[in-house]
Amino acid sequence: MRTKRGESPLATLAGKYLTLDEDERELLGSLTHEPRRIARNSEVVREGKAADNLFVVRSGWLLSYTIMPDGRRQVLQVHLPGDIIGFCDMPLPSFTYELKSLTDCSLGLLTRDRVNHIFHTTPRLTGFLFSLMMVDQKTHTDRLRVLGRMNARDRVIHFLLSVLVRLRLTDEAEGDVFDFPLTQFDLADAVGLTNVSVSNALSSLQEQGIVKRSSGRMQILDEAYMREAVSFTNRFESIDISWFPYLQASRA
Repeated sequence: MRTKRGESPLATLAGKYLTLDEDERELLGSLTHEPRRIARNSEVVREGKAADNLFVVRSGWLLSYTIMPDGRRQVLQVHLPGDIIGFCDMPLPSFTYELKSLTDCSLGLLTRDRVNHIFHTTPRLTGFLFSLMMVDQKTHTDRLRVLGRMNARDRVIHFLLSVLVRLRLTDEAEGDVFDFPLTQFDLADAVGLTNVSVSNALSSLQEQGIVKRSSGRMQILDEAYMREAVSFTNRFESIDISWFPYLQASRA
């Protein structure tokens, strides 16, 4: 399924698992109406700011991160089209991280009242959004395993695969090729390595014909090898929707 022209990436993502009726598709689309335009390299959220609303990424890439006591940065997540940013902060008084745009972005603002409306009126979409949160939590668990037990090369492989499978969900990847606006410093902070270690890992992968990076684009040349090398599991392939209220048949 390809994204319909003008359709919300969140609706495209939901359509991977559910046959959306017009009301559900319209509701998901409304979450990104009148989007907020964010310029590249802009600060979107500061840690400690009141978590009054969530953000729905319509286009662009963002980074959430925290600054360690010694001044080093730890990237927590790369946010892509279709992502909802801030669910984990809803029960808290304020955001627990910094949020910065990597590219020009378009963000829909999802207020607490709007979330409340979804939970009260659309049980299926509530189940879908809840499932996305749980899958996101599981991918963070996978990341802990990667950071704790894998070498530099395998950390980079796992990171690239995790980005690729998420971009495919909203048709942002062109087969095995996708935009990659992260610098080596961004990637190093995401996988807990030095810039030199990331540079060496990327050089090794390119020399062996496994990936190709040029002009802000990344190409995965040997996805099967990469998946086997890090025992990669795509958590988005097996979301169980059988328990969703008022379930309709999922799309092929």
